[in-house]
Amino acid sequence: MADKNLTDSKKVSVMGRPLKYPTPQHLADVIEEYLNSTDIEKWTVTGLCLAIGTPKQVLNDYEKREGYKDVVKLAKLHIEHSYELSLRLDGGSNNIFALKNFGWTDKQETIDIEDESGKAYTIQIVEAKKPG
Repeated sequence: MADKNLTDSKKVSVMGRPLKYPTPQHLADVIEEYLNSTDIEKWTVTGLCLAIGTPKQVLNDYEKREGYKDVVKLAKLHIEHSYELSLRLDGGSNNIFALKNFGWTDKQETIDIEDESGKAYTIQIVEAKKPG
């Protein structure tokens, strides 16, 4: 009986903490403000998280939530696009690394061949693949 009274006196919420952004539009507005106030070459996922005031895991949690999913995916797509533009303009392994974190892959294959004179050549084939 004492256990029942203890349980009754302590009500535990199973809903968890309220959302910082109660509607997808509220989150979209803050994301848009980040994108508009930051130079495109400085867009990053962590910069976005700092702008919305949440850790990356919370951003990922919003991405799993119905209604917020498209808002977060579009924000990440804008950031991915900025890295893609940077790659086109100046190359750089840092842009390649960032794009791989967005799901991009590359495949390398090396083929050794010999011509008619017996001279050996190594050919490297690199195939890049954009996700989706």
